[in-house]
Amino acid sequence: MLVDEFEAKADSYETGSQVFTYPAGGGSLTQEGAPWGEVQPAQPSSAQDDTYYLWQVWQHLWPTSAMTMTASICQDQMDLLQGGHAFFAMRFPVSSTLPYTAPYPLPLVTGLITYTPKLNLKYASAPYTSVLTVPLELKPQYLGFLENKMPKAPGEHWLAMGAVMTPTVDCSRVPTMTNWMYEAEFWLDFGGAPDAGVGATLPLYSCYEGQTLPSLAGLTSYQDWGITCLGPQPISLEDVPRIDIEGTRTAWITPTQTITFYHPIRNWTGITRTVTVTHASMPTLPWQLYTALESDPTTLVPITDTLALPASFWKIRPLWAKVTVPESAPAGAVTLVITATDVTSPTLSTWTSDLVWVGEWVAPPPPPWERHKVYLPLMKR
Repeated sequence: MLVDEFEAKADSYETGSQVFTYPAGGGSLTQEGAPWGEVQPAQPSSAQDDTYYLWQVWQHLWPTSAMTMTASICQDQMDLLQGGHAFFAMRFPVSSTLPYTAPYPLPLVTGLITYTPKLNLKYASAPYTSVLTVPLELKPQYLGFLENKMPKAPGEHWLAMGAVMTPTVDCSRVPTMTNWMYEAEFWLDFGGAPDAGVGATLPLYSCYEGQTLPSLAGLTSYQDWGITCLGPQPISLEDVPRIDIEGTRTAWITPTQTITFYHPIRNWTGITRTVTVTHASMPTLPWQLYTALESDPTTLVPITDTLALPASFWKIRPLWAKVTVPESAPAGAVTLVITATDVTSPTLSTWTSDLVWVGEWVAPPPPPWERHKVYLPLMKR
């Protein structure tokens, strides 16, 4: 197989990406790809089977606040990731008719050099160069926690993946960077058909096992069994996202503070769409959603009815989520989920989440099997 990739970029963001694959011996050209390069069907370059399709996923993890990356900070974070206590958790669909206790395949592709899951440390500006890469592997020891304590969905299960334990990553050559991000890249196998898995939205969490606050975790959504999970971030399996609420925002604030998150909404369908925008907060906080008129883009207007999305991809509809945290709000995690649903086609729906930690850090409950040994000074005759 031969692969050609074309990308068009502006100074501050990527504006398009297309991938073309075709047999080395000739044949018809097939076009694949997803704008913004987030998720796209990827075709394995196998001489034995050139019609088996995978999903190639890029998930970007940005620092929650301005932080300069240095070799020392990188080494601290790599030591945490390779310490066996940090991992990604993802829920995925299996057959809806499969008994809950029956065996099922994990969709994460591993064992193939070309499709090795990995975590890249990259410059967060063009040309988005990777400065460090660490392979990822399955972490089955966390499945008990995920299946028992994380949110469930009918016909879906969980998997965990994290950085390999060896060899030890050396960050001595990592340059000082003021604009950086982590990028998780992995491949998913839902049976090989070109449309296998299309339309699914997979929730992804970043998790940490420990009682003290790690440098990578400033927020949390779920805590139990000594584990803290940050999320969810949606992974939408679409060739082209039909409607897209961009971004997952995070903040750590105290009661009485006000926070505002910005999410542009894009319409990829090519025709004007009318959507309802709803939100749900757990626990409940007095969130309010706002938009702005094209004629007055600087004035926030409360959303009380439907929103019209322009047919042009380039004309975004701005969306803000704003809240003033009540003084009585308890310390802990708050997850806000924002959903946009087409009025005439309710199955055309998308969502994203924002994550807020209110007040001081609260350690997760210890695992249920934790025991403490007490030695008594007994004398036996």
